[in-house]
Amino acid sequence: MADGLLERLAIASAQSPGVPVDLRESFAYPLPVRVICDYMGVDDRSSTLMRGPFEALLSVRTQGEAASAMASIRQVLGDLVAQRRREPGNDLTSRLVRARDDGDGFRSDEELIDNLLLLISAGHETTVNLICNAAYALLQRPDMLALVLDGTHTWARVVEESLRHTSPVRYALMRYATEDLVIADAHVRRGDAVIVGIAAAGYTPDEEGADTFDLSRADRSHVAFGSGIHRCLGAELARAEAEIALRRLFTRFPTMRLAKTPKALNSIALQGIDNLSVHLDTTV
Repeated sequence: MADGLLERLAIASAQSPGVPVDLRESFAYPLPVRVICDYMGVDDRSSTLMRGPFEALLSVRTQGEAASAMASIRQVLGDLVAQRRREPGNDLTSRLVRARDDGDGFRSDEELIDNLLLLISAGHETTVNLICNAAYALLQRPDMLALVLDGTHTWARVVEESLRHTSPVRYALMRYATEDLVIADAHVRRGDAVIVGIAAAGYTPDEEGADTFDLSRADRSHVAFGSGIHRCLGAELARAEAEIALRRLFTRFPTMRLAKTPKALNSIALQGIDNLSVHLDTTV
């Protein structure tokens, strides 16, 4: 999939020399979407219908806009469940529908749809940001990119440092303290709202250069995928997608350069950029 998307980019760039391309829109977004939709059995039409509402949910919106987006997504997924019930395939949605109907899974279609929504949204939006954040970091640090291209550092190391340096998820969901406690000298009372800043977790206050993207860093530990029973189910899939995407991208276009500085995503939940405009090496 990655190679096919990059081939299309190379041809388009060769036909319009000097015109920058948006890697987020033409590569980093469609790759994870194709992977998760193929896995879940979501057709192209349904994927297209859900894109706008998913982006609305993850942006700063009013409560009414969020409710409307959620209703649109649930309608598409409800139709998907009905279709897979009539025409089951070799995909995860068909298996979950079968388990639900056999009394061996979810208690209702509503619960099934909620879980499909979670799997599909978490299965692409965060990976899009992981690929973009890592690519942007390398384009800003040609010295680091050179060390990867010459084999000094691995693409897996790039992915882990990007997860530490720019976690695709900015904040975890809100929780409420069930008892009085103290967190880093901050007194939290029972009932207080608490939100975890995952994006800050890789920045140890007493570590010099923690805010620098550095592949030679000894400690690249992070909680970008959560921890314990709340660890991301798709962590290894996301790592594999990002590693393949970055390796293919920079191997195909090793001399590409930024066309403009991107803007940050308008999102409370996610940390990323709204575009990745670059000039490519147009060798086809």
